[in-house]
Amino acid sequence: MMSIFYLSMLFASWQKKVKKCLILGVITCKKIGDMLYLKS
Repeated sequence: MMSIFYLSMLFASWQKKVKKCLILGVITCKKIGDMLYLKS
């Protein structure tokens, strides 16, 4: 029973990390896109 709880906690923290990475990736892509758009 304890292992199931531990795995769900681990999965929850992993989901948060993935969400953060996706958000950072989108922001970075937008910044790069804006820079390229301004240069052209």
